[in-house]
Amino acid sequence: MWNRQIWNIDLWAIPRHSDKREQALDFIKFATSTHSLARQARYIPYGPVRRSSLALIEADVRSRLPTARTNVEPTLKTDARW
Repeated sequence: MWNRQIWNIDLWAIPRHSDKREQALDFIKFATSTHSLARQARYIPYGPVRRSSLALIEADVRSRLPTARTNVEPTLKTDARW
């Protein structure tokens, strides 16, 4: 399923003058926490961005993620500069 996958990096940003800065930071901390990323993998096959999340993901789910060792090669990294 993941043969010749193309991967990229997503980012979170908070507008400089946001009046909801603290709420945005709280959300980013929640969304990128070890436990949240591990739970997310149960519902959508995204590889977690934290290695600490992998230990919390069931082995059968982990093997189907694009970041599983058997699924990583060959991959193509998106190059926005190109």
